[in-house]
Amino acid sequence: MKSKKIYNKIIKFLLKKHWAHIAITDKYDIYAPPAALGFSKEYKFYLLNNTNDKFYSKNIETQIKILNDIYPDMNYTDTLECKK
Repeated sequence: MKSKKIYNKIIKFLLKKHWAHIAITDKYDIYAPPAALGFSKEYKFYLLNNTNDKFYSKNIETQIKILNDIYPDMNYTDTLECKK
C-alpha cells in the first residue's frame, strides 16, 4: 500500500471510532481518544502527517501496532477496518 493511502485509512478508522482530531502540527495530526476507552485526558495519538518523511514507514508501523492493541478486532494488515 502507498503511504498516503495508509495515512488516509488510519484517519478514517480513527474518526469512525470517534477519536477527536484536535490539532495539526508541522509533523503530526493529533487525536484524542473517545471517553469510552477510559484513557486519561492527557493521552493523545500522534499520526505522522508527512508521508515523505524518511521515518514514515517505521513510525506508521508503530502507530498501527498501538491501534491494534487498543482495537484487537482491527484488520490492520490490509483494510484497517473492523472485522465486526
